[in-house]
Amino acid sequence: MKTSTLLFIVICFAILTRSLYLLVFPLQLTDYSLINTAAENFVSGDGLGFMRSTQKDLSTVYFEGLRLWPPLVPLSLSFFIKMTGSAFLANTILLLLILILFHYYLYNLLNRLSINKAGKIIVFLIVALNIDLIKQPGLSDLAAATFSIGATSCYISLILKKTEYSIFKLSIVAFLFFLPAAFRYQYYPLTILFPTLLYASGVYLKDLLLKKNALILFGFILTFITIQELFLFLYTSQPLTQSISMDESGFFPSNLAIIYPFFIKTFASISYIENRFLSFLLPIHQYYSFAIVILLGAWLYFLSKNIIQRKLTSEKNIVNREKTVLLSVLTILLTPILTLLLLSVTHAKQTDGVEGWTYVQEGRYYIGSSILVLVLTTWFIQNNIKHVSKLFFSVGKFCLLLILSYNLLLTASFYKNLITKEVVIKGVNPNSDRKKVEQIIDHLNINATKKVITYNDASLAFYPYKKNVVVTQKISSLNETGFETSQTIQLLIIADKPINNSDSVLIHKTNAKQISSLKRCTIYLAEISPSQQTNIEHN
Repeated sequence: MKTSTLLFIVICFAILTRSLYLLVFPLQLTDYSLINTAAENFVSGDGLGFMRSTQKDLSTVYFEGLRLWPPLVPLSLSFFIKMTGSAFLANTILLLLILILFHYYLYNLLNRLSINKAGKIIVFLIVALNIDLIKQPGLSDLAAATFSIGATSCYISLILKKTEYSIFKLSIVAFLFFLPAAFRYQYYPLTILFPTLLYASGVYLKDLLLKKNALILFGFILTFITIQELFLFLYTSQPLTQSISMDESGFFPSNLAIIYPFFIKTFASISYIENRFLSFLLPIHQYYSFAIVILLGAWLYFLSKNIIQRKLTSEKNIVNREKTVLLSVLTILLTPILTLLLLSVTHAKQTDGVEGWTYVQEGRYYIGSSILVLVLTTWFIQNNIKHVSKLFFSVGKFCLLLILSYNLLLTASFYKNLITKEVVIKGVNPNSDRKKVEQIIDHLNINATKKVITYNDASLAFYPYKKNVVVTQKISSLNETGFETSQTIQLLIIADKPINNSDSVLIHKTNAKQISSLKRCTIYLAEISPSQQTNIEHN
């Protein structure tokens, strides 16, 4: 079989396998619920957001535009909802289209770095077989990572090709550089980094054309960012910092102890091992994370040293451009990681989960960086394989076969379970608790009294627009600040299961009665009138 044919088969297998992973293990938590619901509201003409009320008057309703994600996320989804009539189907189609684009951009990136066909086959095999590499991404996560890979490929092309582009073409390039930030705010630094690196490369290479292109691109990117932020501010009346201002700011280095081990999970699906030895790993998790950080540091040292010292051609200008490209890719790789580290160190954990949540702990935020680690590792091996001893070559070959075999066994097990229906495509069965909560709300809504929802888990509180139904602040916020109402309302308390202390306090204050008990939550209902509120606040 020809190598090119084998490569095509491997790429198709990668797309198929990753598509099945997306369907079987969807991310149907808070992100999914809020984005889909906002998009559904937009399609139905009820705005790109939700009906809310404040503690100052639970009965007064106002519209709150969605600010937690850039507008392109729900807007792109709303287009497919309009076409299909189903938020789940729209989300699935869009994810699969982006996944195909992801593989296309990855192939382009490998070409830009002159990775041979054997290297490409290995890269796409790891992409196909390693579930941890792209683990449960949301729409915004996968899209941002995909366009960051595409932007990196385009950036390399700008440096290697001495071409004078028209203003129109540069605007298209700038929009591609901007697209990662159009899906996730954490990519703002990366978006600005592209023209900055390009200008620095122009200075180093003494290339006036690169510097000129960089300045034009920088202007376009700033314009795109300004338009996005201006739209969001006018639509939501909230600044960018609103997305993180809900978290206590300060200095929290302990958050880094739960950093996601993305570096080692780039190559192998070690979640299987982690789950088997969870009781052993929990007490030493800090040391485990520290060891992986040391491993990443060693990788960065040897790779950067090899790039700086390499000599592949007698033409100095070509060598310098290749070095510039590789060091730039290394910087692009590190920028999203440093952004996550900074956010985690400067903001306290969110307390939605049992152990709290911080920015560095979710694998879906590292997809773009992990792909670049994989690509640069492949480049490093390809360009140094001729210079190693036979023993080192044999050891390296054994390690590669071991990694591929391990990942292959897990993938084969996944396919076996899928065929024998031991796992099901969960995406076609949306969260049962969410559906039941919505049914309860609809049943209660027969009564004309306004329903005000307070919650712990946002995925159980926000639904497509319903008359006389609004969402107020979280249960903990109502306890901290108290609340008032100018009209009689029914307060629907969606409490955790088991109930936490904050839930108990509010239930006691309002004399709420339990009306339903589900898998993840218990629902209570209390009728609050203006004459009752003073007593409630001072209980």
